[in-house]
Amino acid sequence: RAQGLAVRIFAGICRCRPRPMPPRCACPPLEFSRLLWNVLMGFIVAGAHAGLAHMTRPSEPSIGHHSGEKDCLASEGLGGAAACFRHFLEAEMPIWDRENLGTLQKGVLQDAIEVSLSVRETYPWAVEAPWPIWRNWVLPYASVNEPRSSWRGLFRERLDSLLESAVMGKASLTQVVETVNRKVWTSLRPDKGIVFKSQQTPKVFDPMSTIVFGYASCSGISILLVDALRSVGVPARLVGTPAWNGNVTAGNHNWVEVWLGAE
Repeated sequence: RAQGLAVRIFAGICRCRPRPMPPRCACPPLEFSRLLWNVLMGFIVAGAHAGLAHMTRPSEPSIGHHSGEKDCLASEGLGGAAACFRHFLEAEMPIWDRENLGTLQKGVLQDAIEVSLSVRETYPWAVEAPWPIWRNWVLPYASVNEPRSSWRGLFRERLDSLLESAVMGKASLTQVVETVNRKVWTSLRPDKGIVFKSQQTPKVFDPMSTIVFGYASCSGISILLVDALRSVGVPARLVGTPAWNGNVTAGNHNWVEVWLGAE
């Protein structure tokens, strides 16, 4: 397993609301139709995780981690690294994205490549991640099958000023994660903030929709936090279960895992 996998940030089903909001622990009884929907959505999200396996499972050595694989971070110059990043993203993207490759190349992929290269040069904590972690936890432009958009540049712009003291003070990855998790909800939507609201997937679960509506359930809230962390060079990924605590009546749940290096 990746060294330093340490932090799980629970980003809210009805029993657990994301920071900075106060916790809410009461859940209303589930009707059968809602229960069935939760179970189905859990397996849909799990299937999407499998579809993005090449981009989200750094612990599996058989995927993009075989001997002889090129380390893009060791490429000569920014141009060489950018070309290497693009090759990796295009080679490992899920089949449903390959069908729309031309459009993704002109927007989403370019944004992912340019911003991820920039943050690696800007933030001191970003250089700690080796290529096997960077390629799967920072570079990817999506977590599961959420609608695709160029979120990275916007997120980086909104969060950059919040991390000035972290850069100057040589903050640890843990401190950076805590800062982002505390401030991202109002930084991306200053007027009213972003809150947890159950039963929103798949209507609202991509990051841009979450910002516009101002709410999402655990999948959307978790994806937004993953993207926010990636936009400032912190390795993060979406994880989940189709049955919370092994109990299908409790519904599915998603949360965030963050790579903390040697901390």
